Amino acid sequence: MNNLTTASQLSVPKSQPFYQSREELPQPLCFATLKFREKLSMFQDFFDRFYELGSSVKIIVMPAVESKSVLDWSTLIPTMVGGIATILAALLAFGLGYWEDRKNRGDERLRAAAVNAMAGYFKLAESANLVANIKSHIDKSYKAAEDAGLNQSEPFLTVGPSAGLFTEPERLKPQEYSFLMGKEHFDVIGEVLFVKQRAINLNHLFLQYTDMKIDFQKWLCNIESFERKMDGPLAADIIPPEYKLKFDVRGANLNQVIGSIIEHVRHDLLFAETVTNKFILVAHRKFNPHFQNSNSESIKKHVMR
Repeated sequence: MNNLTTASQLSVPKSQPFYQSREELPQPLCFATLKFREKLSMFQDFFDRFYELGSSVKIIVMPAVESKSVLDWSTLIPTMVGGIATILAALLAFGLGYWEDRKNRGDERLRAAAVNAMAGYFKLAESANLVANIKSHIDKSYKAAEDAGLNQSEPFLTVGPSAGLFTEPERLKPQEYSFLMGKEHFDVIGEVLFVKQRAINLNHLFLQYTDMKIDFQKWLCNIESFERKMDGPLAADIIPPEYKLKFDVRGANLNQVIGSIIEHVRHDLLFAETVTNKFILVAHRKFNPHFQNSNSESIKKHVMR
């Protein structure tokens, strides 16, 4: 108890007097004290309300995960390399698939165009074959007359009518020679069409000559004094003098038709073979291996002599 010191025993410096009540405080200090207490009461209300909410609101505090400020390149680089490799592999597979599909579609179009070209070739060879058949018929007639020692100055007396009917060649369709459309081979199109037209023209002329020659033979057979001496496949006709003029007129008409055929048939056949050879060479360059190459010798296999 001797160590306790009461408030009355405290020594207060004279420069700092001790005030017993609020009324004894100086006016400025009293005002400051009041303001401080008002602030304390305001915070007291805030904490009271906060505690009242504590029963209904729960605050969960999660521990913060420390983020790595430095990238782990040992893991990132292999991942990036693997991702890039996967993308490149996918692009490569897509490119190969697209290229293969495009190649297959291109081969299909090429094969279809080659089929059309082959159809055009057979029609062109058919035209050349028709010209060759007409020429062969004429050549055989002259050969038989030559072997028999008969006069060959009059073609209508040498060349007989056709034993059968020559079929008119089918015209080429545009898609069968469309591969020739271009600056380099455009002239071949005109030659191909000309071969076809010449074959059709020769066929019509020879059919006309055959009909005229058959009518001529019927006219001779209806003459009462007409005589015919057969010598194998050949015949020697004896015409009465009164029918000589009509005979010459009919013979001139026949010579005009068959003479035109004889004049052009050899050239037409050579031209047809040349154009057919051009057709095959161009088609082979464009459609190889779907269109095999050929030469003049193989063309002659399709053309009857």
